[in-house]
Amino acid sequence: MKIPLKVLLVFSLFFSMLPLSAEARGIFKDVPESTQFYPAINWAHSSGLIRGYTYDTFKPKNYLTEAHFALMMARFIEPNAFSKSPNRNERDIAYNVVLKKHNIILKGHSSIKQRELLFTRLDVAKA
Repeated sequence: MKIPLKVLLVFSLFFSMLPLSAEARGIFKDVPESTQFYPAINWAHSSGLIRGYTYDTFKPKNYLTEAHFALMMARFIEPNAFSKSPNRNERDIAYNVVLKKHNIILKGHSSIKQRELLFTRLDVAKA
């Protein structure tokens, strides 16, 4: 299944603002319902795109890494891919199964060190 580039770009730009995260109070303790992005964060969490950190926090001021982006993108494209291989590393599934299958090649495919670097909006646009 080919995902239109425009859809991926809109998804990517929107979610590049959201760090990968845990569960929360409506959703997350550190995301008040009055926050402008609360509905988007709630949707991303309930859709399984993001999880959160320990202690039911989202850590909204944290930065996004390429690995966070890869996981969100893979969960968006193929939500069931991770349940098919429960004993396999999630990042491995994201990079080497889902994204590779859809010909979305990120720098972290060839450099594990790159996966932990900050992922900018420009990186999102290039993906």
